[in-house]
Amino acid sequence: MRSARVGNYDHDRFQQRYKGIRVENGIYTVVSKENTIELMMGEFYQVPENFNSSPKLSESEALSKTLKHIGAKKYIWESVEREAALKRKKNDPNASYFPKGELLVYEHSLGKSNTKKEFRLAYKFGIASIDPPSSRYVYVDSNSGEILSSKDARRYEAGGGDTIPTTPPTPPDTNYGICFPDQTPCIKQGSASTRFSGVKTITTYTAGEENHYELKDYSRGKGIITYSWEFIEDPFMGIYLLNVPIVDINNGWTKFEYHDDYNHDALLDAHWGIEMTYDYFKSVRNRLSYDGNDSKVVNNVHYF
Repeated sequence: MRSARVGNYDHDRFQQRYKGIRVENGIYTVVSKENTIELMMGEFYQVPENFNSSPKLSESEALSKTLKHIGAKKYIWESVEREAALKRKKNDPNASYFPKGELLVYEHSLGKSNTKKEFRLAYKFGIASIDPPSSRYVYVDSNSGEILSSKDARRYEAGGGDTIPTTPPTPPDTNYGICFPDQTPCIKQGSASTRFSGVKTITTYTAGEENHYELKDYSRGKGIITYSWEFIEDPFMGIYLLNVPIVDINNGWTKFEYHDDYNHDALLDAHWGIEMTYDYFKSVRNRLSYDGNDSKVVNNVHYF
């Protein structure tokens, strides 16, 4: 379980387990206010009582089948530069992108109709490759070695014929206090030392917090949002790829802070570049955003 407070509400998150093994997507959230439950939502799976929770394959055997399935020419952990950067970032000489498998209960769809399903004991691996660029979650049956599903970690592509979203899910905005309902007081101008374009003025967002500036521009259309895709380690979800909002404490996005091994200053180029692109199409082509409807633009940087 983990808890978070959002505004006046407490959010308690519970992870379903079967004999100590995590059930994939079995997460339930309870929203309460002053110890009174306001909302409950999530997924709970009826795992059979006789479900076999003992794997035949070892983690290394399952990984071998995973890598054979992906067939990349070069993986991220084979990059000396990426491995060294991760060790420096975590201040851990043993840190590595080498995939670790998680044994879990996985509901597998039988056929494209997605109507017939059964539970499998599976290994889940997060695999990132450089050649070709890709980041995927792969589920391997721990008994047969069958590849049950291979999901795009950035677009949450689902197996079994599910519809693939056109854009990755984005974290919710924290529009509380002075930012709601009018966001204008939270829209600020910052100075950014971009990686390729020099020092530029960018529009940022405070989310109503002190010493908090995000790469979110709500002065243009429904917003220009910039995220960095990074591997995150979570006690419930394991290691997974997440679009992370980058936060600065003083709205001065300097080269000293962001010209690092992970190229975080590239986010500043992307944010400023889309702002200028939006302005061009609005003023010269009389077009609002990419679709003419002023829709939100989401920049996903470090998109493997």
